[in-house]
Amino acid sequence: MWKLDRLGRSLVAFASAQRAYVLIDLGQFDPAQQLLADAIKKVGRFVPLELAAWLYGAQAEAAAANGNVDLCKRSLDLGHARLGYASSSGDCPYVVLDELHFERWTGRCLAKLGSGDAIESLERARGELHPDFARALGGVLVDLTQAYVAQGELDAAVEVFEAAGSLTGGIGSIRQINRLRKLSKEWPSHLSQRAV
Repeated sequence: MWKLDRLGRSLVAFASAQRAYVLIDLGQFDPAQQLLADAIKKVGRFVPLELAAWLYGAQAEAAAANGNVDLCKRSLDLGHARLGYASSSGDCPYVVLDELHFERWTGRCLAKLGSGDAIESLERARGELHPDFARALGGVLVDLTQAYVAQGELDAAVEVFEAAGSLTGGIGSIRQINRLRKLSKEWPSHLSQRAV
């Protein structure tokens, strides 16, 4: 039986996490969470730290989507710790992750959980993201809309929702457009009237 080298293990883990995102988008939260748990258990100690941090961030997002608060927060803590020790090894050119991007990921997870802490994380990420990261900014704006609505700050939610719709429509991000459409159906009437 052949054994995977470090690169092979990294690619398998990354592919597993990408499959988990498809499952999350389909509403299959339990299988997504299990897939990520298995990937981390099998290869978490044998991949570059930046990929390990990314895997924990993905696990946190799956847990948040599944309403698993404890696992989400524990995964965020583990991911942040690994990121703190990571260096840009060049072993994972497919992973773009630094403190700022992990901050926005944290905000996304907290927004899914309805935590008020999400707004601070997401507003900080919004202010610090480079304009060239338009797709990332679009995701932050969608998450921020969700966070403001969860806290009952509906005027702020409407403002961010409109900015998110304009940006995501301009860059053609189907995933974020679909998220906005879903939000517009689920949330208060003055948001749904601005459906994208």
